[in-house]
Amino acid sequence: MSDSVPILHLKRDMERRVRGGHPWIFSNEIAQLPAGLVPGDLVELRDQKERPLGHGFWSRGSLIAVRMTGSGGGEPGSVDWFRERIRRAAARRAHLGRDTCRIVFAESDDLPGLIVDRYGDVLSVQCLTQGLERRRGELAAALGDLFAPRALHFDGSSSFRELEGLPRNREWWTPAGTGWNVTPAEELGADALQSVELDGLRLELDFRSVQKGGLFLDQVENWSRAAALGKGGAVLDICCYHGGWGLQAARAGATRVDFLDRSASALDRVTRNLELNDLADLPGERICATALDGIRGLLRHSRRYRLVVVDPPAFIKSKRHFAEGRQGYIDLNRMAMALVEDGGFLASCSCSHQMGVDNFREVLRLAAGRAGCRLRILGQLGQGQDHPQLPQVLETGYLKGFLLQVEREAHA
Repeated sequence: MSDSVPILHLKRDMERRVRGGHPWIFSNEIAQLPAGLVPGDLVELRDQKERPLGHGFWSRGSLIAVRMTGSGGGEPGSVDWFRERIRRAAARRAHLGRDTCRIVFAESDDLPGLIVDRYGDVLSVQCLTQGLERRRGELAAALGDLFAPRALHFDGSSSFRELEGLPRNREWWTPAGTGWNVTPAEELGADALQSVELDGLRLELDFRSVQKGGLFLDQVENWSRAAALGKGGAVLDICCYHGGWGLQAARAGATRVDFLDRSASALDRVTRNLELNDLADLPGERICATALDGIRGLLRHSRRYRLVVVDPPAFIKSKRHFAEGRQGYIDLNRMAMALVEDGGFLASCSCSHQMGVDNFREVLRLAAGRAGCRLRILGQLGQGQDHPQLPQVLETGYLKGFLLQVEREAHA
């Protein structure tokens, strides 16, 4: 480690969380910043008694001022350091037997702020901190050594980058000798398309417009768990994105699948994915509308479904938005329950970290009471095995959901 690494001291008694294994240092926990710090600098953390706490990357202007790098593996941010940590992260997923999965999940893989999703021979990379942004060259070299991809998709579309003062853009990096050719993703043509096989499905992505780096890989294992509940009946996939829930339900024997999303391009991709899976003739509609407006339209036409899936984006972005977001979940689930046939099923999820499992169960109870329904919980849903959680870092656990059977109060 270089002797010139700046030293940051924490305020008194602020080191307990770090010693317990949590990798974040908040800006109000730092006693004083040394002069000359540059965004993304590697720093050493010490407590008030000069005891070392480890190293991390500093972010200027961010509430999370330092993300700790942990110990071992060489100089943090070097090619060797990235290569070894990513190699170990990929090895943790070897038992999944998939070449489409999340291979780096930030803090869970000792690489805070870094997400890497593998889609066959394309890697989709999200650098969410100033320290990682400065070291994209080293990161790319390590990924190239380990996976020899045909391209790296650096996806900067996440709103988290704004909190770090980073631009929101997409870049397409292709190998060129010992370096890389860099192209704005929006300038790509057919190269931006990638077809993958995932849990028996053929799915196509367009890296010019994907969300969360590509597919919602955290839900892959849940698609199959819910699919059989729609067998022999109609299914509605709300906030469908590329259609994973509905496509798996169709493969499991649903007689009709309607897909609802506010994005016309997402619904176009659903149509393409139906074709790829020989399901183009499956009865159903592609409904371009917000979730609530789409549900209202279906209720006006007295539609009922054997299975309804509710998988919206996060409604709660911060603690101060909790009450508003909680009410949003109640309203959405209340209306969705009205579309479920008596004795049918609801798969409902929340990816808001601030909405804990117990809070979400209460949301569903309140929604059922207002919808005049009675619920039975058949199972609990969570993020897939390629999104592991650290017990000492609660933020690594964010996805929760339930499989529910819905009955009208007349049967209670």
